[in-house]
Amino acid sequence: MSGLPQLRLLSRPGCHLCEAFEQALQQGYGGRIELQVQNVDDDAQLRARYGLRIPVLLDDEDSLICELRPDRQRIDAWLAAVARE
Repeated sequence: MSGLPQLRLLSRPGCHLCEAFEQALQQGYGGRIELQVQNVDDDAQLRARYGLRIPVLLDDEDSLICELRPDRQRIDAWLAAVARE
């Protein structure tokens, strides 16, 4: 573990939206977050919960931060809250 705040991106192989979401996160937050990318289809509960609503960005407590597109305002607010903890 890096000590950086951890986020999880639910994705699917071959999903261009997912790839663009991940790239935007890496470019905008690289070095400030630890990003775990997970195939939503590997977990039946996640697949049932999110289905086609991917990509989905979750925090380390599995709370939804944003979906479909990176929401910089919500991600920045989450990072600020984590920094205060």
